[in-house]
Amino acid sequence: MIKNFLLYNIGWLACVWFAAQGQPWVGVLAVTLIVTAHLVAASQRQRELRTLLAAVLIGTAWETGLLATGLVAYPTAPGPGSLAPLWMIALWANFACTIHYSLAWIRQRPLLAAALGAVGGPLAFVAGEKLGAVVFTHPTAALAVIAAGWAVLLPLLVGLSAPRQASPA
Repeated sequence: MIKNFLLYNIGWLACVWFAAQGQPWVGVLAVTLIVTAHLVAASQRQRELRTLLAAVLIGTAWETGLLATGLVAYPTAPGPGSLAPLWMIALWANFACTIHYSLAWIRQRPLLAAALGAVGGPLAFVAGEKLGAVVFTHPTAALAVIAAGWAVLLPLLVGLSAPRQASPA
């Protein structure tokens, strides 16, 4: 669990730091290596792949929508109307690796997951802004939207990644 948490933070920092330095491919490469190692080591690879796919699809839609609002801008993205930058999508793949490990303790606590999302999402964006990877065009509105979005997205992702129950025949 500690290794999972540390690798997540290394991937996050690599994506954000190198995006801010104009070299987003370095962070994407780092996360690709982390996710690959995670999948190789996973005892339930299918479950991890499902979680990864869900996170990447949800994250791409969310980040692209957030970019389209004009509340945030990324120096590495052409601007509103474009797809979220690849390094942001890589962050979602990186985050997916924590759902069954570092964040397993919130699986049965959807309200706590919502609260964690509402606080953690904006904090991550503020850290990214301080490092220069994201710009808030309207900071208060951006952080409110990010908090509300993450309050929904984290419990949704945790719920989608829950073990599947066999339906009665």
